Amino acid sequence: MVDEAVVLFNELDPSLKITHVRNVFIGVLLRDGRFKNALHVLDEMHQPLSEVPPDKITGDIVLSALLKGDRKGNNLSEEDIIKLVLSFGKHGVFPKTFWLTQMISRLCRSGKINQPWNVLHELLTLRAPLETPPFHVLLTGLGWSGDIKRMNTLLAEMKESGIQSDVVTFGIFINHLCKFGRVDDAMEVLNKLGERSRSNGVSISADVVLYNTVINGLCKVGRQEEGLHLIGQMRSMKGLEPNIVTYNCLIDGFCKTGEIERGKLLFEQMIEEGISPNVITLSTLIDGMCRHGMINSALEFFNDLQGRGLEGNAVTYTTLITAYCNVDHIAKAVDLFDQMLTRGCSLHPKVCYSLISSLCKAGRMDDASNVLSKLKEAGFLPDIVCYNSLVSGFIKENMVNKAYDIIKEMLEAGMKPDSVSYNTSITYFCKTGDFEIAGEVMKQMINQGVIPTTATYGARMERLRKQQSSSTT
Repeated sequence: MVDEAVVLFNELDPSLKITHVRNVFIGVLLRDGRFKNALHVLDEMHQPLSEVPPDKITGDIVLSALLKGDRKGNNLSEEDIIKLVLSFGKHGVFPKTFWLTQMISRLCRSGKINQPWNVLHELLTLRAPLETPPFHVLLTGLGWSGDIKRMNTLLAEMKESGIQSDVVTFGIFINHLCKFGRVDDAMEVLNKLGERSRSNGVSISADVVLYNTVINGLCKVGRQEEGLHLIGQMRSMKGLEPNIVTYNCLIDGFCKTGEIERGKLLFEQMIEEGISPNVITLSTLIDGMCRHGMINSALEFFNDLQGRGLEGNAVTYTTLITAYCNVDHIAKAVDLFDQMLTRGCSLHPKVCYSLISSLCKAGRMDDASNVLSKLKEAGFLPDIVCYNSLVSGFIKENMVNKAYDIIKEMLEAGMKPDSVSYNTSITYFCKTGDFEIAGEVMKQMINQGVIPTTATYGARMERLRKQQSSSTT
């Protein structure tokens, strides 16, 4: 069928190969994956002073096919696609906004930020009727690379070219300013939004999301008092009300600096204003309390909120369990772990690692093995530190076979025991006088490509000293 179309097209009188006919033929070739043939026909249309130049339909057919990157026969490079787009542009044919946005996004994700930058500027030079979305994508790409200078330049060029900025545009800009710690610049942009509106007659008013972005940025750099001030500005100047995100940002800021009581006051304030706290609020306050040594207060707060119907999640439980493990309050940590499982929270590897380590230090190897089983049932494996805790714990409890089983399990899982794993075993056997076994473990250590450390040789020297002492008596 397609071969017949090729023969028919080639036999046509040149005067009949008008743009419409070529469009149909190009579409047939592209659907059959014959990109090379289709582009050959297109090249003839792109020639200077061509009598059959491409039109909007040509552009839609070709660019739509290119958008489907998985279509057979499409092996064009990004550079080839850019060249093709600009060739269309020279004939006044420009890609649809959706297609161009997708293309700019793909180029930004490839990390070659100069390519999408150059494409949009070439299209601006060609007076393409560009809309806002592809500029949003490029702004985001520039933000990823930390190129604030070019973000500023692009915003100015959008204004000069009559491309309408909106609250999303400035949201992208402010967000990346805050991410790179340029909070003062972000506040300046936020405060100037009203001035921009008056200067060009276009209404761009900051919304709660923009304020939250700046408040979060302020809190990240320890300037939560200024964040509180912005709440007043939101209400007095914009008629906006803070939401759960606003309060969570501020509570996190105060908790990070140890001002737990300020965080709790904000918690009560949001409830008075009819804003229901969520699990993020709960976890943030509990994390702050635990980080600043208020573990029992954190648990009381947690239990109180559970009584009010606000349940914690895996993050909340992990914070509490880890905190109790860090102060060797193992019984409380185990109780919370059991409660977490009973309430159906998803298991996080971090909480298991922490609990296993503490149980091993306390010599509760049966409980540690039980947590290990739960970890595996959830589809996770221990990390090297967790494995080392188990090896050390079993050896201290004279459960040498269990320790060997753990090392064997590590090897089967493709995880190589490190010097800590082997040194623990060697030190133990040297202390118990099992020097022959210690020597075998050291040989195994070297065979596995693990370089002995000072601790390894220290244990071996102790072994030799004891052997000498026993031989002279």
